[in-house]
Amino acid sequence: MIYILLFIAFLASDMWVKHWTVEVLKEVGTMEVLPGFLALTYAENKGAAFSMLSGARWFFVVVAVIFIAVLIYMYKKNYFTTWWSKLGAVMIAAGTVGNAIDRMRYGFVVDMFEVLFMKFAIFNVADIFITVGAVLFLLYMFIAEIEDKKKKEAEKLIREIEKDIESYVPEQMPVAFVEEKDIGEDEPDEVREDE
Repeated sequence: MIYILLFIAFLASDMWVKHWTVEVLKEVGTMEVLPGFLALTYAENKGAAFSMLSGARWFFVVVAVIFIAVLIYMYKKNYFTTWWSKLGAVMIAAGTVGNAIDRMRYGFVVDMFEVLFMKFAIFNVADIFITVGAVLFLLYMFIAEIEDKKKKEAEKLIREIEKDIESYVPEQMPVAFVEEKDIGEDEPDEVREDE
């Protein structure tokens, strides 16, 4: 339930910032927020990252729908076992849906964050969610692979130890237990007193 709420919150924040960008920033063009570092600049991205495949609007919408379906399937099958892998998946899903809504609504993705100290693509909140989510997901995959490798090594070691124990036959088995005689065994019958 919490991840559904997070998805809604992430998507809503992306949509609110984009709405503000279209309604306010479009008229202004650019607003320098941190001089020499960050500006808010209205931009229309008709392609993917860095404007690649410009004009392939519906292709991206279809890819987004398939991608979300895969994420939901993976979530239902418990592929995401940690809270941060689930958070990463939710962030990727929210960013993907946010950009897909833009493509269906406007025919392009609304971007607004411009880094001023280096040449970099203008990006939006959804892109931030996708990037951070991807980092969390890759970190999860890396750690899961290490844990899986350790688990396999431990299982191999246990099998080897079990095999060694089974193949060990000492020259003379030590007597571990002394058999106890049954009560009453080898005891003389009670002497019956004559009446």
